[in-house]
Amino acid sequence: MHAYRGRRRGKEGHDDRRLGWRRWPVQQAWLGEDVAQCGFCQPGQIMQAAALLKSNRNPSDTDIDKIMNVCRCGTYCRIRKAIKRAASTM
Repeated sequence: MHAYRGRRRGKEGHDDRRLGWRRWPVQQAWLGEDVAQCGFCQPGQIMQAAALLKSNRNPSDTDIDKIMNVCRCGTYCRIRKAIKRAASTM
């Protein structure tokens, strides 16, 4: 089971439209590209991606590489794809 598919309760990342909660574009892209494996680095990666996209709506691969944290699972290609996907929807 992926880290984001666990049974969590509360507002943190939970997409329950009945309660008016929604995922942000970076979170949606993360799920769409199936980025997370162990989930250890995901909060930091997502925050870095959101900060990058706030200042640069069309980041290059080099821009993305500069902000990436260490990922124990090696999902760097999926992280890059997710950031570009989020950028295209913002």
